[in-house]
Amino acid sequence: MSTLTKQEIAIVYVRVSSARQAAEGLSLEAQERTLTASAEGAGYSVSLFSDNGKSGKSLKARSGLQAALVELNSGRAQALYVARLDRLARSVSDLLGIVDQAIKNNWRLVLLDLGVDTATPHGRLVLSMLGSVAEFERGLISERQKDVHAERRSRGDVWGVTKGNLPETSQEVRALVSDLASKGLSLRAIAQELTDRKIPTTRGGVAWYASTVRALLNSPSMNLEKTA
Repeated sequence: MSTLTKQEIAIVYVRVSSARQAAEGLSLEAQERTLTASAEGAGYSVSLFSDNGKSGKSLKARSGLQAALVELNSGRAQALYVARLDRLARSVSDLLGIVDQAIKNNWRLVLLDLGVDTATPHGRLVLSMLGSVAEFERGLISERQKDVHAERRSRGDVWGVTKGNLPETSQEVRALVSDLASKGLSLRAIAQELTDRKIPTTRGGVAWYASTVRALLNSPSMNLEKTA
């Protein structure tokens, strides 16, 4: 690693979620002392961020960590020092998210309990492996979403018409669609008729499509009217 300048800042992040943890040696002060000594020993100027009485189950609930990540990702701080892995993240997904930010924004991550320091070849290898896992996880999520959307399309589902938050189509439009269908008009012909009449779609659109008409005809509201 290149020689540090006076402007380089290391954030020491400390957290306890209970008085019991503090009594067991995990107090904010104990963490701060250890981390400050390590960061200052590496030549950094130290900035303290903390979350007192906050669980590690959620990143969003920890304002101290969120503020620290803003400083790191913006380049105003160059390193993050944490005493133990569980002080930083309690779930794999949260840890991978933080690792991903460190890689993308090129800041140093030091986990004292694991001996992980991305300023060393070993630390960079560990971080790179974790980053690869994060990328793999995103790929799996993307593939699962594609499969879900493909399955919905195969069933003729339309989000906002048969799935999700369902806005209400007016009774007049439902009656018109039902009447046109009863006359033997195709889905495409019904869609064109609605568009020509300048009848807005359920979500306020100007153009109707066969898939939208099909979804409306198969919607629970239409089925209820048929059995009424």
